Amino acid sequence: MIGEPDGILEVHDLRETEQYQPAHEVSRLRAQGLREGILGATPAPLVAPPSVPVVPEPSPIPEPVPGNIEVYVTFYSCPPYCGDPSGPLPLGEGQAACDWAYMGRRFTLNGQEWICNDTGGLVHGNHVDLFFWDANNGWAYLAQYGTRGILTWR
Repeated sequence: MIGEPDGILEVHDLRETEQYQPAHEVSRLRAQGLREGILGATPAPLVAPPSVPVVPEPSPIPEPVPGNIEVYVTFYSCPPYCGDPSGPLPLGEGQAACDWAYMGRRFTLNGQEWICNDTGGLVHGNHVDLFFWDANNGWAYLAQYGTRGILTWR
């Protein structure tokens, strides 16, 4: 067949002849050449697919400790932090940036109720970052209560 001994086409020869053949002839040649080539060829060794690494299940979100816990208190204000918070509520007073695990949880701190509606790159664990529209109100809060407080989860 086409100048090859024993009628077996090599793959590279088959591709070279395809460009000069009508489509139905290419299909016939391809099928015949592959069938003849497979019967006389040594099968390639099977290679195992690459293994997929096992990803551990994420740990459950920690529940807030019931009762009172001591927290580190800071504040942020608008400006400069006027963008949308991480949570679903629009930015407003009575909100705090908390550890992501506490998003959406309400708490009382120094007699005022707050909700965790934001996160922050430096806010982790027992740290709350209270939001005030006016920075002067934030400074006044820290002057009155300090940077340590007793938080009660609601």
